Amino acid sequence: MTNARRGKILLFGPALTAVSGVSTHLNQLFASPLSERYQLVHFQVGREGRQEATVGRIGRLLWSMGNLLAVLLQDRPDVV
Repeated sequence: MTNARRGKILLFGPALTAVSGVSTHLNQLFASPLSERYQLVHFQVGREGRQEATVGRIGRLLWSMGNLLAVLLQDRPDVV
């Protein structure tokens, strides 16, 4: 590829090691020629089968939203 800036795409999904269709699809995207043309960034979401109390779920969601804001400000993706 030339010295042109690669566009950055932020992808949401479960852990890439999780056993799920979404993680399989994400892994295929990261291994595809698309990852050579664009910079693909993974943002982990989901509870992945965790049994959480309501307070724990709310805490995880709040932490996740703060973390997402930090990633958006730091990485400045072109597509979310």
